[in-house]
Amino acid sequence: MNSELGKQPDVVKMTQMPLTTVEILSASQPIAQIIQKVKEYYFPAGVKSAWVIIPELLAIVLYLPNKEDYEWFKSGKMTDPTTGITLDVKEVFDVD
Repeated sequence: MNSELGKQPDVVKMTQMPLTTVEILSASQPIAQIIQKVKEYYFPAGVKSAWVIIPELLAIVLYLPNKEDYEWFKSGKMTDPTTGITLDVKEVFDVD
């Protein structure tokens, strides 16, 4: 157990990774922690895209393993090229 955070580390129980992961950033969680998890664990394990949902900013950030940069979406449609899934960002956050 990590005594600093009072939480146990994530335990991988899957034998086959999903194509896409979705992480929702909590108000108390540093975004760097999620980015580290995506780059150091998910992508090396075979995940092909990662979405980071940031509720406080009404934003979705799309990470792909073959890109150093990321794509930031606060409006319009987000399309994940890995899965072909398209989302209207406003609908994700139920904003008019």
